[in-house]
Amino acid sequence: PPRSGEQAHGEQTYEGSPRRECPAGGRDRREPLIRGKQHGAMCRWVCAQLITEWHHGCCIGADSDGADVCKAHAPNAKIVAHPPTLRVLISHCWEDMSDEVRKPLPYLDRNRAIVDETDMLLAAPKGPEEQRSGTWSTVRYARKQGKRIVIVWPDGTITTEGI
Repeated sequence: PPRSGEQAHGEQTYEGSPRRECPAGGRDRREPLIRGKQHGAMCRWVCAQLITEWHHGCCIGADSDGADVCKAHAPNAKIVAHPPTLRVLISHCWEDMSDEVRKPLPYLDRNRAIVDETDMLLAAPKGPEEQRSGTWSTVRYARKQGKRIVIVWPDGTITTEGI
């Protein structure tokens, strides 16, 4: 749900030059992350944007689902993979869906690299902010860096920060 100062976001395009977008996510690592209302909201949001690049972390869940959504709804976008050094939760198809691959990094360093290389962060968390979460750690880092942030909640609600 939106925090104080955030606003709900519909199918709106953002004015200005094309922007690079990136997903981050976190739910139970054993199941796909974005399904149902969350998946539909992400599809509508991606369709409404001018996406030139999509950066993902190569893992199961939001990383691979987000890259699939981007390939389907922004087929001309360059897909950039940021694999983690620990390969346990890696998606089986991340190499096939990516146009470029960055050097593997530990999870938190990889997440910061994704934020540093993009203009906006798209996060699909499993719920409210929590301390021990890679998704929320990445969102907090993006806030500190002054990045625009789009959060797609499990119920399909989209909130924005810095936009």
